[in-house]
Amino acid sequence: MPDLTLRNVPAKLVEQLKVSAAANRRGLNSEILARLHKSVRGPVIDVAAELRALLDFIRGRPMEPRGRATGSRDRMTRRGRLASQPARKPQR
Repeated sequence: MPDLTLRNVPAKLVEQLKVSAAANRRGLNSEILARLHKSVRGPVIDVAAELRALLDFIRGRPMEPRGRATGSRDRMTRRGRLASQPARKPQR
């Protein structure tokens, strides 16, 4: 396994790492490796919690009528986006 050497590490940082290593019952090297692994791996995402939050958010919003959103054609016509298109007949 390759070795890695760090230089010019501030004394305060070394002391903080030593305190953290002792609290986690690890050596200094193991503490640094654990922190590096955690930072490279990235955050752990709880997919189930994210889905629950999304569903709660969706349930809290008023429901749109099925089909196109109300008023969207009028807004688009006013902005000139549908001016070249013929008017659609109402569907029954």
